[in-house]
Amino acid sequence: MYTDVIPAMLQTLELRPPKPGEIWELKRSVQSPIAFSDDDKQRLYSETARSFLSGMSPARYIMIVREADPDSLEDHWQTIAVMVLSEETGFLSNVDVLIPSRVSGLGHNLLAESWHVLPMLTCNLLRPVGHRLSRQQFDLLLDVGDYYHGLREWCPTTIELEQSALTIGTAPHSPTFHNHETAWSDVLSVPIAAYHTYLNATRRIEVAMHSALQVERDLTENSRNILPTAQSLKTALNQWLHNAFALEWQAFSDLLRPQPNWALRGSTEDATETEHLPANIHLTPDEISTLAGQLSQASDEHQRRKIAKRLGNSPVKDQAAIRALLDLLQSTQDDETVWAAIESLWKIDPGNSAGAVRRVKRLDLGMQVAGQAVALAVALVQKMNQRVGILLQVYPIESEPYLPANLKLILLDEDGTTLHEVTARQADICIQLKFSAHAGESFSVKVALNDASITEDFVI
Repeated sequence: MYTDVIPAMLQTLELRPPKPGEIWELKRSVQSPIAFSDDDKQRLYSETARSFLSGMSPARYIMIVREADPDSLEDHWQTIAVMVLSEETGFLSNVDVLIPSRVSGLGHNLLAESWHVLPMLTCNLLRPVGHRLSRQQFDLLLDVGDYYHGLREWCPTTIELEQSALTIGTAPHSPTFHNHETAWSDVLSVPIAAYHTYLNATRRIEVAMHSALQVERDLTENSRNILPTAQSLKTALNQWLHNAFALEWQAFSDLLRPQPNWALRGSTEDATETEHLPANIHLTPDEISTLAGQLSQASDEHQRRKIAKRLGNSPVKDQAAIRALLDLLQSTQDDETVWAAIESLWKIDPGNSAGAVRRVKRLDLGMQVAGQAVALAVALVQKMNQRVGILLQVYPIESEPYLPANLKLILLDEDGTTLHEVTARQADICIQLKFSAHAGESFSVKVALNDASITEDFVI
């Protein structure tokens, strides 16, 4: 929860966790769980980043966007999300917002790079400085960045920003400045990438040990003495409809915990059709009643789909909204409308048995240093025409706010021919594909980034 009260200054970072809206100075001697040689540093860090680390350029500051997960098991390597700040205030633009010194509490103005939000390790924070921004100022900065990345349909006005003592320019951003700042951010991104490589290696060891123990148990029990067939290596989705799942396919909430509303800003590739309320604001009972009435009378599927998506903004467990969505599922055969109703049900009543069965699996693309694990979610719904509707989604996991740009989600037929493909953009938090299939049909799902890929095989 964001509050404007700053706790008393404590001696160490372990006792003084950073909070959203605070401004912190960064260390010049960065830490990561993987030690880099001088040659590694020369290869991994840009010239701009090396200049900062060597003390040849001024101090740098960031604003905390998302605090560390309090349940993290890796206390020393906790991650947070931050917005990069700069003393180069001459680059004021429609996305680089001026924070005056009277707001920051420092002896100089700062430029908030609202477009430049990324994760970092808390151990590389030096100390909090100046004043903590108000919740209004904090939200306005994130709103400007979200609009720039296409995650919201409107941008705060100049008047709104000025009323909060912030200043925004009218000219487009400077590509030269943004390229320079992106290169400098190696200071933050290289240690976080090294941490993910370390974490993935640790998990691989755990998986290998678990697999070895499982093989030993299987041999001891001598339960089967035959080689698996190609069909048996495929995930049988028809078993999911009877709540039978393999261990690696977890419940959605076990692997992908929802982020606080103020940090989870954006939607999937369908965002252009979705009407979103501001964070932490739900539909009122009267609004829900009106929408339910409109839904029962609407005959146009596009209109029904829009109403179903809006009902996803209802309070959790709201019975009127749930009933309206369940009635819609019983009355429509349109694929897009079915999934719109199900996705809204997932938001307001995740355990409802009338919704689709959804499971998720961690995928580790295994790339050196730049690697990032993602999650593949597969959802099934039994349709009225005896076909099965299938939704494939890929999400970032752990501390990453967005998917890697150019990550591909590819649907293949039984022969390996590409049927559909979708590619993640610069700031996508999810990519997805929807299709239908008959019982007995086989297909594969490939998740790929550059030369790394993972393929999962399925049979209905």
